[in-house]
Amino acid sequence: MHRELITVDARGSEESAFKQLSTEDQLRHLGAIIDFSHDAIFSTTLGGHVLSWNASAERIYGYSAKEMLGNSISTVVPECRLSELKSIMEQLQEGKRPASFETERVRKDGRIIQVYLTVSPVLDASGHLIGTSTIARDITERRAVEEAIRKKQRELEEEKR
Repeated sequence: MHRELITVDARGSEESAFKQLSTEDQLRHLGAIIDFSHDAIFSTTLGGHVLSWNASAERIYGYSAKEMLGNSISTVVPECRLSELKSIMEQLQEGKRPASFETERVRKDGRIIQVYLTVSPVLDASGHLIGTSTIARDITERRAVEEAIRKKQRELEEEKR
């Protein structure tokens, strides 16, 4: 579904600012949204090879776009999580949209991070699946804080006994 940007002029009438842009300006506009997102945004082929990799993906995973483009997304997936990739592709090929989920990924430096992933299908003009688009949010710090709170709650409960 396509959402349009709406502007309201001084007279209060609505008009679609996005539709008024040239195709090139629309692509530039959408590219800026991806480039300046705090979340990692990347796309892959059906075979799992990286086609795009934004600046936040570089920051979160530690790999530059140059290092990732054309290489397998499995580079950032811990071995124990590789079955997730297969499951996601199977769901997409069956026409299903995988649910967003929390999981682990591995940075270039080998550190395991916690991420919240949303994987979406990329379709061609005929509606055929040609790849994936993924948005990944690093939730490592949030998960650590949640665990610290749970630990403190357990300690307080034990003190009450």
